[in-house]
Amino acid sequence: MATWWPADVVLFTPYGDESRKSTLVKDVQHRLGHARYHAHWTHAALYVGHGLVVNVTNDDPVDGNKVVLKHVTDFVLRANFRVRRNLKLRDDQRAAIVRRGKELADGKLRYSPTKAVAYAITSYGLRGDRIRRSIDFFEGVVCSDIVSIAYSGGLRRRPMFMSPSGLAVLPATLSESASLHDIEVSWCAIPSSQLSPDSQAGRL
Repeated sequence: MATWWPADVVLFTPYGDESRKSTLVKDVQHRLGHARYHAHWTHAALYVGHGLVVNVTNDDPVDGNKVVLKHVTDFVLRANFRVRRNLKLRDDQRAAIVRRGKELADGKLRYSPTKAVAYAITSYGLRGDRIRRSIDFFEGVVCSDIVSIAYSGGLRRRPMFMSPSGLAVLPATLSESASLHDIEVSWCAIPSSQLSPDSQAGRL
């Protein structure tokens, strides 16, 4: 992670056997207008430095359904990574985005399964227009909302990211965004003593 900068966007997709949930997320993102490659990425988080990301958990036995700080090693054994960066940001802007992201990691914001289901419903065209108009008013967040909120709040501007469907940001939106550029990800061996207990157990 030596090449990662605070405010980088980290995208994940599970490797190995895929769950029904990750398969559904890919299908929903594709139906909402994203190309298959971009729809491949099913989770997003904001990198804030020191190996930590601001991440919204989903049915985590320890953290529940909250926005929390997680170490990247928690994901190493079970996900592929893609790291993306806005190359035009100044250091002070990166710092502001990170501050806003960390403010979200206080446990008050929670994952919203209702909002996630609403995305799925609109992607299949079921009562899509009505739900589309109200989707941002659902309480709680999905993972990619963290990146969107941190960037918009930190930069004090209108949302930088917009999905083809006009809905709020999804992981595929961040994958497809022309304002973000890929950063090479290379790996070295991590001594097991440095892995978190969650990572050693391979727990999602």
